[in-house]
Amino acid sequence: MALNIIIDKSTFQSLSYNELLRLTYYYKHNITPILVMEILGDLKKEAKDGNPPSQNRVIDFATKLFPSSTIVNEPYFNAITSELSLDRPIEMDGRPMVNIGKAVQTKDGAKGWVVGQTPEENAVYQWRDGKFTEADLALSELWRNTTTQEDILINLKKQLQEVGEKIKLKNFEELANYVQDSIDDPKNQQLLLMDLCRSSKINVFTSMRLLKYWQSKGRPLIKNIFPYAYHILKVNTLFHVGLKCGLISTRPTNKVDLEYLYYLPFCNIFTSNDHLHVNLAPLLLREDQVFIKGVDLKADLSTINEKLEKLGEEEKGKYKKAPPIEPNSFTFNMYNKFFDYPDGFQWRIPSKPLPKEELIRKMEEFISAADGKPIDLKHGDDGEFVVRKSYISKKDPCMCGSGKLVIECCMTEQQFDDAARQQATKRTDNAN
Repeated sequence: MALNIIIDKSTFQSLSYNELLRLTYYYKHNITPILVMEILGDLKKEAKDGNPPSQNRVIDFATKLFPSSTIVNEPYFNAITSELSLDRPIEMDGRPMVNIGKAVQTKDGAKGWVVGQTPEENAVYQWRDGKFTEADLALSELWRNTTTQEDILINLKKQLQEVGEKIKLKNFEELANYVQDSIDDPKNQQLLLMDLCRSSKINVFTSMRLLKYWQSKGRPLIKNIFPYAYHILKVNTLFHVGLKCGLISTRPTNKVDLEYLYYLPFCNIFTSNDHLHVNLAPLLLREDQVFIKGVDLKADLSTINEKLEKLGEEEKGKYKKAPPIEPNSFTFNMYNKFFDYPDGFQWRIPSKPLPKEELIRKMEEFISAADGKPIDLKHGDDGEFVVRKSYISKKDPCMCGSGKLVIECCMTEQQFDDAARQQATKRTDNAN
């Protein structure tokens, strides 16, 4: 169980290290590839007068992306391509869409999944150590130049206004109603479906196969057969119509900010301070999802930290997995909404823990299986375990949730160094 939250850069920048650390106790931060790209883009943004990019600033950003408490979502185009290619359905229930590398089986017969590392995740790990490649620097310049072209949305607005009917909408409620009527009109479905294929770069053969499949199902509304593609369609149509009628500005970064909205199905909560998100996100969220302004989330996390700092270590430890019971707290209210906290909350019920030796044995068994041969297990099938390789540095908070550095808590610095050497040796052996 986890509250999955997507954070845009405006909120991410506003949160302090301690606020983000507190967030990891109560939420699972689903990192979108667009956030990683925006951090990378800051290498170029912060360069002045031809000086080298400010790598320290980006290292600071990357350090706040705690690996053991975050997950990096797959790029959205993988999801829409998979759905429109009829490869697999896309789950839109608030869970992150992760890069499943393979299914494996332990010696005892337990089946599970190995989560692969995305290029974005690998980049974050490299940046945390101050390792920037020439490719990173070149990409950061290209990204920044592309996203700051002053006329990109001005030109798009002109093109939109030159075609189709003139649209007059007074507010975002009218925009939502107009778009809903348009994309749900049965007469428009085939044209919209083909437009989705073109914009998603689906080849002609696959597009025709998709069209035949859609026709064989009785030409249903797109939302009833391809829900993720429908979500992308709705995001883009809201943006284009809003731009055309003047409800959305031609600020160049709006095109970048739009991409966060593609990932909304993969979270329970979305937070941002951006005007585009404040206006459009509520029109796109499901009834079981929540939007909160970044400034309000920051205030909530700050208040929780202040309250807990007044408590002793033992009392503070009671709130590692669930927030203090405060009726005015956003985080408390989210736990109440999603988990019936505190009345129906089960995490507080103590269970008899396995002996330490047994826990270590099971972990080693899972890790060993992860390096083994893949087995046949379909996407969507429940595995008994998940292995996800991550990264931790000496400066990271301990995985136990104490808030202390890992080398000041569950490991000594010598133990950490020994473990790091063992991992390096293992990687070298595998490479050979």
